[in-house]
Amino acid sequence: MTVAFDPIFTKIAYILVVVQVDYNNKTTPLYTGPAPETTAVLPMGQFHLYAKITEEAGAYALYDINVRFPTVMPDEAQYYEFDVLSKVRYYESTGNQQRIQQILTAQV
Repeated sequence: MTVAFDPIFTKIAYILVVVQVDYNNKTTPLYTGPAPETTAVLPMGQFHLYAKITEEAGAYALYDINVRFPTVMPDEAQYYEFDVLSKVRYYESTGNQQRIQQILTAQV
């Protein structure tokens, strides 16, 4: 028996998750939705990034993206170039509370 995969009729959902391994394994979802990628703002630290990919019948697979993803502190010029206040205002106007939370967490 052959089972064919038809992407037109199969709904796929992605859950991208980050685990901060140097902070008591704090787990935070980065993204949930139909796109296989996202942009995120992470604080400084060591992270385990993984994806849970689910199809409409409920079957899923876990995929390790990177088990030891390090982030580094920006230098002073990069920090001021990012302009936290304007980013927060922009994401507030678009209703992206998850991105605001990421920015404020990285800010601390």
